[in-house]
Parts: sequence; C-alpha cells; structure tokens
Amino acid sequence: MGFDEAFKFVMKWETTKFTNRPSDRGGPTCCGVTQKTYNSYRKKKNLHQKSVEFITPDETHEIYETEYWNAFKTWGLDDKLWFAAFNDAVMSGATQAGGLIKLCHKDVKTFLGLQEHFYHRIVEHDPGQQVNLQGWLNRLNDLRKVLGVS
Repeated sequence: MGFDEAFKFVMKWETTKFTNRPSDRGGPTCCGVTQKTYNSYRKKKNLHQKSVEFITPDETHEIYETEYWNAFKTWGLDDKLWFAAFNDAVMSGATQAGGLIKLCHKDVKTFLGLQEHFYHRIVEHDPGQQVNLQGWLNRLNDLRKVLGVS
C-alpha cells in the first residue's frame, strides 16, 4: 500500500468541486485542500496567491504527497498505519494524525478507534458538526474495509 493507492482512496471521498460550507471548519476547500494549505504551498513555490478553487490536479497530488504522505516518512510505520495516518492528516491535519499515532502505539486498529472517538468529540464540543459526522464515519468504515481492519 503506497502513496498512489492512498491518494486514490482519499480522492474517492474528497470532492473535486470548490466548497465553502459554513459547517466545514477548514473554510474554502477544493479536492480536500484548504485555502490555507494552498496558500502555504504556493508561497513555498514562490507563486502568486490564488483561490484554491483553481487548484490543478498536479498541485493536489503534490500537496498530498509532500504535506501529508511524507509527514510520516521517518516514523517507521507499517503500510496500513501510514495509509490511515495519511487519510487522517488530509481530514484533520498532520499534527492531529501524528498525535493519534503516538497514542495508538503503532496499532492501526487502535488508531482507527481513536480517530472515530475524535470525530464524536468534535460533535460533542460543536453540535453544528453533527451534519458531517455520518460522512466521516462512512469514510472511516470504508478505510477499515480497505485496510482489512474490523
């Protein structure tokens, strides 16, 4: 399970349309990339700022690989945990995913359970996020199926 397979999984769940829903705390987003992340990426490349609405497939691929997949390159994770951490990093940020890795003792089943608990805690602290919960859980359950983790 490498980057290309993980990327395909994530893109199955991320819309390729520009969104700016009030319920999405990430703000303006396209292809799972927030405006903040896109701005940072373009700044590192010495490119002018522009709306994430106009992100290209190549930029999306590069951001996912450099900002999310490679975030765990030196962590010594097995393929399944790396895949799960990548998915979580896209959804919640690499820092959040890294925190779950530290808590799960490199056990992917525990990682996924912690991720599910995190989603419920979000809704507990911000009931307005309830609208997103079922989608998060559907994606998590699909991830469990792909990874062969029950």
